[in-house]
Order: sequence, then structure tokens, then C-alpha cells
Amino acid sequence: MLKVDLGVLPLVELNRLFAPIEKEAAIAIAVSGGKDSLALLLLVYAWQIQVFSEQEVHVYTLDHGLRAEGEKETQFVKSVAGELGIRTTILRWDGDKPENGIQAGARAARYRLIGEAMKKDGVGVLLTGHHRKDQAETVLMRLAHSSGLKGLGGMRPLSQLQEVMVFRPLLDMEPEFLEQVVKKSGLTPIDDPSNSNEDFERVRWRRQLPALFELGLSDTVLARFALRAQRADQALDLFARSQFDQLVSQNMFGGFQVELAALNEQPEEIAIRIIGEMVRRIAKTSGKLSQLEDLQKQLGSAHFAGKTLNGSVFVKQKGLLLGFRELVRIDKGAQKLAPGSKMIWDQRFEIDNSGTTELSVEGGGEMTRPEVEEFVGSQVKEPMSCIKGAPVVRDIDQKIVALGTLSRSSAVVVSNLQGYGQDNSADQLTLKC
Repeated sequence: MLKVDLGVLPLVELNRLFAPIEKEAAIAIAVSGGKDSLALLLLVYAWQIQVFSEQEVHVYTLDHGLRAEGEKETQFVKSVAGELGIRTTILRWDGDKPENGIQAGARAARYRLIGEAMKKDGVGVLLTGHHRKDQAETVLMRLAHSSGLKGLGGMRPLSQLQEVMVFRPLLDMEPEFLEQVVKKSGLTPIDDPSNSNEDFERVRWRRQLPALFELGLSDTVLARFALRAQRADQALDLFARSQFDQLVSQNMFGGFQVELAALNEQPEEIAIRIIGEMVRRIAKTSGKLSQLEDLQKQLGSAHFAGKTLNGSVFVKQKGLLLGFRELVRIDKGAQKLAPGSKMIWDQRFEIDNSGTTELSVEGGGEMTRPEVEEFVGSQVKEPMSCIKGAPVVRDIDQKIVALGTLSRSSAVVVSNLQGYGQDNSADQLTLKC
């Protein structure tokens, strides 16, 4: 029979662990049945019982369809959660599986399926059982991959992945403690054979930890390093964003510009982050650090003729660096927008049709400069390749009523969505449930 030791951690410590989520109406826990996620489940239960929490708790467990034991393991998780009075949703990854990169594929499927379930259940945050040694392995993996400061900060306690807000309360805990929590409960955790499969990089680094510990590079040291890297990265990000706001301007077509002289006066790290933020706003994805570093170096050359990077294009023009959307990445077909409805176009613009007739929306690929200037009502200096990356909205008679964020109709509002967003690229390598 399941036994939960409510005194496994002092209540003050449990309150500290779960303080970031105490005001959430509903939370979810990703539980595989392994010792780490089971320990997390038990700790959440012990905390909620003692604080008389009315918070709704959901358990999500996934059968990846990769091992015959998958269904049995999800039923085990459901049984354990059921004894605690917690509802379990069993998710299944159906369909073809990738021949290569199976762990990455499984991870992506896991967070997609959990995200869909969370949206359906009205849950705002997902808890996972990552601990201190997971963090140490992550730092070593990223160091081996030449990660920058953001990557060397390892996993953040709170981050967003595939539209899922993920909270990792156990990052500063040793796995041995979590193992004891499960052992005291009388449960026998599931042992996933992939955790000892050296075909996977994380497992190979895990095997090296004892030798590194002998040299003074313990999981505690690596986790402390990660926290300090996070702190430094946050400070650099804040300064880079401040400089971005001062130096970078945006036009109505969704393009960005910055004076090259001002950009080149910045410390290299800040200049690289400013360029990276331009890429993220234009293409909704972060460029690789090595690509951003290369671009920043190339900007100092008189022979720089432009560069395409992750769906964004960078060119020089009269002392300015211009960044805008790569045209081939934009859907060329016209889209219909019904009266009284909204649409997100190319992930960069929101178009609101409050009128009574249907509109059509497409990229400005067929427009000429005279047509643009006639609509704008003044001379336009931006390259046509920048202008053509903006949405063109036409009425039922095919008359242009909006170009980019400039609208000539009170019934059509085009809003730019290229603001700040959370960069979680550093978290993509390392998730598990």
C-alpha cells in the first residue's frame, strides 16, 4: 500500500520549493513512473495536504509506442496517482516514428501532446522532475557543443517550451534524496532501459560524472556554475534589450533598422544579442550563436553584400543595417478573412476585420514601388524586398485597404506582433519527463 511521508521535507522547505506555483488554479505533473517524477508527485501531494490546498492537480503520462511495456507503465502511473486522489490522463504518441533522433522526436511529441491536454484542461503550468545531476549533465553537454552563456546556464527553473510553461522545482536536489522519497513510499519505480543506453549522449556524460567528481567537478559545482551563468546572462539580456530599444527602429512593413556605426560601438556580446533579437522578431526563431557571431563579424567588412539567416535577410543601406523577412518563407497564397474575425499572418501580424464584408490577405510580392508610394502617400526608402514581406489587405473589389500596419479603413486594424518573447532555445536539448 502506498505510504506518503508528510515529513519527508519540512513544510517551510516544501513552501519554498513550490512558491512559484502556489497561486495557480491548476497545475500538471509529467510522470513517467521513474523515481524522479514519482518523487515529484509525492512531494507535491505532501505539500498540498499540509497547506490544505484547493489547487487542481493533473497527472499526464505518455505511452510513446516505442516499447511493449509502455501501456503497462502508464497504467502504473494512473494507479499511483489514483491512490493519491489525483486524476491521470494517459496520452499516446501514435503514427510513424523517426528513424533518427528518436529521443528528440519523442520529446517534441511529448510536449506537443501534453500542451494540447493542458489547454483542454485549463492548466497553466507543467512540473517536471529534473534534478541537480540532470542540470550537471546538461551543462557538460552544452559545453561540449560550444554553447554560449545562455546555454551554459543549463535548464531554467521556469521556461516556456512549445507553448507549455514548464516549472522544474527540483533542480537543486540530489537524485539520491528523491530515490529515498520513493523508497519510503513503498513504490518500486520504473527503470527505463534508455537511461543506460550509451547510444544517447546524456547517458555517456552521466557515466563520466564520477570521474569528474574526483577532479572536483561535482554536480554541485556544475549546478552552481549554471546558476551564475544564468545570472550573468540575465544581466546581459537586460542591457542588450535596453540598447535594442534605443538603437533599433521598426518600419510599417515589419522590417528593422539600426545605424551600423552605433551597432559597431557596442561590445561584441551586446551587438550579437541585438542582431539575435532582430532575427527572433523577424523570423520567430533564434539563430544559432555561431551564425550570429559570423554575421556580426561580416558587418565590419566593406565587402558585405547581405546575408540570409533563419528566414530573415540582412542588408546594408546608407550606413544602416536593415533586417526583414525572407520572401520565400512567406505563404504566397491569398487568405480569406471573414467579417468580424481576426487572423495571424506569417506569425508577425494580427489582422482584425470588424467590417461587414470579406477581405483577402497576401504578401506584397506583386506590388511596385509607385503603387506602394501612392498608397502610403509619400516616398518610401525601404527596399522592395522588405516591403513585399508585409501583408496586403484587399477588400471585396480587390482594392488595397491596408499595407503592413498602415490601414486606410476604419474597419481594418493591422497590429504588429514582433515584440519581445522568451528565448528558450537553450532548453531544447535537455527535456525529459
